[in-house]
Amino acid sequence: MRIAIFCPNYPPASQEGGISHYTQRLAHNIQDIGQRVFIVTGDDYSGNGTDGDIRVMQYPGNWGRQTIRKMASELKSHGIDLVNLQYSPPMYPLSFKMAWPYMTKQFTSSVSFHTLWGGSKLNYLTGVTLLRSAHAVIATNSEITYLLRRYLPFFLRKTYFIPIGANIEPREDHGSMDSLAAKYGLDLKIPILAFFGMMYYGKGMKLLFETARHLRQRHNIDFQLVIIGGGISDDPVYHQELERLALKLEIKDRVLWTGQIPAPEVSAILSLSVLVLLPFASGASDRRGSLLAALAHGKPIVTTRPLIPIPLFRNGANMLWPGTNTSEALAELTLEVLQNNRLRQELSRGALDLANRSAWPLIARETVACFRKELKKA
Repeated sequence: MRIAIFCPNYPPASQEGGISHYTQRLAHNIQDIGQRVFIVTGDDYSGNGTDGDIRVMQYPGNWGRQTIRKMASELKSHGIDLVNLQYSPPMYPLSFKMAWPYMTKQFTSSVSFHTLWGGSKLNYLTGVTLLRSAHAVIATNSEITYLLRRYLPFFLRKTYFIPIGANIEPREDHGSMDSLAAKYGLDLKIPILAFFGMMYYGKGMKLLFETARHLRQRHNIDFQLVIIGGGISDDPVYHQELERLALKLEIKDRVLWTGQIPAPEVSAILSLSVLVLLPFASGASDRRGSLLAALAHGKPIVTTRPLIPIPLFRNGANMLWPGTNTSEALAELTLEVLQNNRLRQELSRGALDLANRSAWPLIARETVACFRKELKKA
C-alpha cells in the first residue's frame, strides 16, 4: 500500500509542533511494517526531500485549489492508494480546506483530527466539510470522539479512535549525566521538576509558575524547575513575558530554560526529574504528546483535571490532579508526591502501564488496518 500523509510542517521545520512530531513517528512506524509512505509538506520544511526511506514532497506557497490539483496529479504518478490529512484548523489556509474534497474524489481519503474546530465559526464549517468528504475519520484523542458523539453523532459510523503515542520515547544512550548537568546547568543535589512541551498561551505557564512559588514560599521546598521546550517558545516576546513573571513571583533563580534540544537530551532530563508538572489550562488530555512522553518515561505526573472523562486516565493511579485547578492545590499535590516515595512508585508503575497501551507499533498497525478496510470499500 502506498500512502500519502499531509503535514505542512513536517520535521525538520522552523515551527515544529506536536502534530509534526506525531506525523514523523507515525510515518516511520507505518513504513516499518512494510507500507510505502510519502509525505506532502509545505514552505516550513527545511529537509532534503527524504527522511530515511520516506519520500518528502514539498509544495511551496499558499495552498489552494491549483496546488491541490497539482498534488493530486503528482501523487497519482507515484501510484498512491490512499491520502491522509493530519488536521488541526490553524495548519491550513481556508482555500486549502475548502478545496480538499477534490482530493477525496481522486483517492480513498482519511482525515486524522487532532482538533475538531475552534477559533471561529468558519473553522466549524470547514471541520464539517472535512468530516463529510472523508472516507474515514481518525479521532486521535478522546476530545474528538466526545464532540462527535455530542454534536455530530452521524459521523461516528466512519470514525476510528486511534490515540497518539509519546513524541519523545525513553532512550538508553543518555551518556554521562554529569556532562548533561554541566551543559544545561542542572543541579543534581535538589529535586528536578520538569515541564516538557511547546510553550504558548493555554499551556498553563502562569499556573505552573504560581505553583512553583507556593512550593518555595509556603512549603519551603528547594527545587529546580526545568522548562524543556522550543518551537513557539522561541518567540522572544512571549519568552520575555514568562521571564518577567518568574521574576515577579520570585522564582527566577529556580527556573532553568533549555529551549529546543535533541530528543536524547529531552529523554535524559525527563529521566533525571523527580516528577513532571503539566498544569494545562484546558485540563489533561490524551491529545498532549508531552503528557504521553512523561508516561512513557514512567514519571509521576501532576496535572490539571480533564475537561471531559478520559477512561484510561485514573487520578491517583497513573497521574494526579486536584479537585480544583488552582496553584495552591497543585502545590499541595506536588509536595505530597515529593515527600511520599510509595506514591511516586505507584504513579510510575501506573504511568508505564498506560504508556504500553499507546505504543507506536500498535498505533501503526491500527492505522494501516483502518486504511486497508477503507480501500476494500472503494
